[in-house]
Amino acid sequence: MGAPRGVLAVGMLTLDVVHVLDRLPQPDEKTWSRSQHIAFGGPAANAAATAAALGAPSRLLAPFGQSPFTAVVAAQLQAAGVSWVDPTPQVRHPSPVSTVLVTAGTGQRAVVAGGAPPLPDPADPNGLLDGLPNDLLDGLLDGVGAVLLDGHAHPWAVAVARRGRARGIPVVLDGGSLKPGTAQLLEHVDLAILSADFHAPDDADPLGWTLGHGSCRYAARSAGAGSLRWRARAGAATTEGVVPVAAVEVLDTLGAGDVLHGAAAVAVARLGLSEATLARVLGFGAGVATLSCRYAGALGWASAAVGASVPALPALMQPQAEITRLSTQFLHTPVDDHIR
Repeated sequence: MGAPRGVLAVGMLTLDVVHVLDRLPQPDEKTWSRSQHIAFGGPAANAAATAAALGAPSRLLAPFGQSPFTAVVAAQLQAAGVSWVDPTPQVRHPSPVSTVLVTAGTGQRAVVAGGAPPLPDPADPNGLLDGLPNDLLDGLLDGVGAVLLDGHAHPWAVAVARRGRARGIPVVLDGGSLKPGTAQLLEHVDLAILSADFHAPDDADPLGWTLGHGSCRYAARSAGAGSLRWRARAGAATTEGVVPVAAVEVLDTLGAGDVLHGAAAVAVARLGLSEATLARVLGFGAGVATLSCRYAGALGWASAAVGASVPALPALMQPQAEITRLSTQFLHTPVDDHIR
């Protein structure tokens, strides 16, 4: 097999200030964290870094704007192997910072999102879509085997997804929650991977609602530590299945969903997307996400895979060996030559 095809992620990029606490503070209470660190975050950014850690050429299209932290996230993304393009480099955005509170005993987290920079007016001739001409889109998509959207940066996501599908590149949606514009995005999506927090309007079945929009052919929904359910549509006919998720002792769930989506995008880039490959795509994504929960932070597993010192539970399988096992099982090819 030749070099793995790349992944292009489109969506949110933030700077995360992460605190590990014994418990969340009560109203008007001051508390101290066990530890803290600062790192880039956002679903698309974490997914792009996951793809890079798994050996896929990885690109990120994410607005961030002018900020005291722009150089910080740029350096961290470069170190993670992610090529980043900011479509809003001239937009002032002084505080694109998110706060993440991780409970030490359970690995559960609470997030206060900083959000993306304000979007320029699409009607403005100097605005956002003026910065995404077809030659730039084609440059971003060259060598890419899968596009991943996280539901943010909506105007750019639509432009990239439309252009990507016109070139025969599968588009995957990280359906973390129902957002304004989700239904429109589904018109340009091949596979939607929903979280347990995704709730369709009027309490409709999330998988059925998703497949009922646009040309989305495949949908799956995670359930935390539970199995993933998937459904495929071919005309009026549908098929369904379940992908089991291994039970593990959890250290930190931060970014596990982002890891799932990034790893699944890598699998799509390598295997293609069809009903025959769907369970393998989801199985690989779920396996890498499960591995990530054994380590601190969204990418602690990736740092451990190359020998860096990261907080981890004792007696773990070496992450590089686990990734190789998952890749051999689901992708039918090892990735140990590509792990960063």
